[in-house]
Amino acid sequence: MGQRPKLKSVNLFEVLMLLVLAGFLAHAGYKLVGGASEIRPLRSVEEGLLGRLPASVGGVKDPSAVRGASLSISHELNCSASETVEIGASRMRLAGALCGSHGTMDPPVKPVVRNTANESKGSVFVDLTAGRFLTDYLVLAPGENKIEIEFPYSGGRTFKKKLTVTYEAAFDSVRKSAEN
Repeated sequence: MGQRPKLKSVNLFEVLMLLVLAGFLAHAGYKLVGGASEIRPLRSVEEGLLGRLPASVGGVKDPSAVRGASLSISHELNCSASETVEIGASRMRLAGALCGSHGTMDPPVKPVVRNTANESKGSVFVDLTAGRFLTDYLVLAPGENKIEIEFPYSGGRTFKKKLTVTYEAAFDSVRKSAEN
């Protein structure tokens, strides 16, 4: 007769892990098939979006008409030396042409945007191919905000722009109309 093959010893840890995994899968299958006591209906996308506000509102002078007091707004700047805007948003993003470049593709060295009302600074993103810039959202203080934008170019020339933004919070305008 031939020799009997040797049996491999069983690792107790592997057997325990296999039992735990089998128990986990059995429990998950039970919950999936019918073990859950309550099945909640799915909501439609429209139902889930009710009550949500837009991330930003462009071209709206009175965002209180849109609803909410903490809206953001984008504003397109021209290359004049100063500009005045009245808005009802608490944050503002600026965009526009690269002013002061005189038609050259000479990039500004370190463009700066600063709100002097609350001493906050924003980042300026430059797109040389389009000849435009875009800022991140600047936080506005209630009332008058003086925003300064500087485009320093190599060779020492600098283009400065001043923007006066009057921010009246939407809830303030609602309160004032209720007092009248």
